[in-house]
Amino acid sequence: MAVSKTTRRIDLCPLLRTHELHAACRSCCKQKAEITFCLVEHTDARSNHRCQGNILLARERGADRWRPVKSLPSFVTPAKYVVCWNFKEGFGCRSHGKSCSFASSSEEATVWNFLKNSRLDHRALINMLESGTNPPSRLEDHPGGTDRILSR
Repeated sequence: MAVSKTTRRIDLCPLLRTHELHAACRSCCKQKAEITFCLVEHTDARSNHRCQGNILLARERGADRWRPVKSLPSFVTPAKYVVCWNFKEGFGCRSHGKSCSFASSSEEATVWNFLKNSRLDHRALINMLESGTNPPSRLEDHPGGTDRILSR
């Protein structure tokens, strides 16, 4: 799903009131199970961590586990994304396997529905989180964190 290159602002606040989002990479998050992640703090000042921000994580406010959010499936656009009934952590989807177009978690379904309704793509959302702002007037000029966005 491509992002329109016209001038428009995306309001993340409705999503961020119920969920926390974080752009991470393999160095700053740890996979505990198939769809359960935790953040890793870089306390060593010498580490000079440069996050690639290629993993989008989401969790419901107050929850302790982060869930990965993949890009929207390209081959189906339902009226509303829902969690796969056949998905079980550690086993994946028992009906469709890797080709399952349903969300793996409620967090993923919520973010997918937001992306679909906002006509925003996965990478643009990560860019917004990394910059801490809503996108600039032109999204193609846009170069993680929820708190920076909500504090504006």
